[in-house]
Amino acid sequence: MSHCGSMKTQVAVTSDISELVVKHREEIEKSAGVTFTSFTPKEYSSQIVAGVNYFVVVEVDEISIQSNVGTW
Repeated sequence: MSHCGSMKTQVAVTSDISELVVKHREEIEKSAGVTFTSFTPKEYSSQIVAGVNYFVVVEVDEISIQSNVGTW
């Protein structure tokens, strides 16, 4: 059982999480100040607060970045 505010262990991205992250690609690129040629969500963890925060590792242009895609 997870406690409110605690982070879950990082796991492989599911198709639902991948779709969610890809929906926010433009927002993430704008925040990073760059347009990526490749953008592949790889792993994620979540945190339950007043909603759910998703912390996603995304492979972009042969490197990995971590992005918080928000609370839903």
